[in-house]
Amino acid sequence: MPASLAPITPELLADFRGGKESALELLFRANFDAFTAEAAETIQDAAGAQKVVASSFLEVWDRRDQVQSASQFESMLRQVLGSGVAHEQRRRATLHRMADSDGDHKPHAASTQHHHDPQSIDAVWAHIVAELHAEKTDPKVQAQRIADRQRHGAATHIAHVAQPSGSIPANSASWLGCGRA
Repeated sequence: MPASLAPITPELLADFRGGKESALELLFRANFDAFTAEAAETIQDAAGAQKVVASSFLEVWDRRDQVQSASQFESMLRQVLGSGVAHEQRRRATLHRMADSDGDHKPHAASTQHHHDPQSIDAVWAHIVAELHAEKTDPKVQAQRIADRQRHGAATHIAHVAQPSGSIPANSASWLGCGRA
């Protein structure tokens, strides 16, 4: 049964749209338990459901400028939450298939591999606040940093591979028992 959204006043919606974190917190706290229970019915994991709900609120927050009414907020939250639950189901199914192919599969009921204890609403809100205030890196800058690290790693690897096979690197002498006097 779908969770019912707590009432949203026009003032609360205006504060949410205006980027007031306190409005997000009020909406989150008023609806967290109901939406977590709804998500947990499908994915069978309360802690996993909490993560999906928290991520859903963050995504709706990122798109708050598109929210014109309380019904639109609810519709967007439900759509994002549904996508998050479906993603979590696919992720879990993939993990199970991988475990089956490795021969390590344990019966689901006995497996604690994916399950963690649920957190308090305060702990989940703290994660949301941390995410809200985390430094956002431009994707292009981040891609450039990754490419630079990969180039450096490749250059180091090439330099190591290019060494003549008979030579021993200077820093290798001690572990070979050939320390210099």
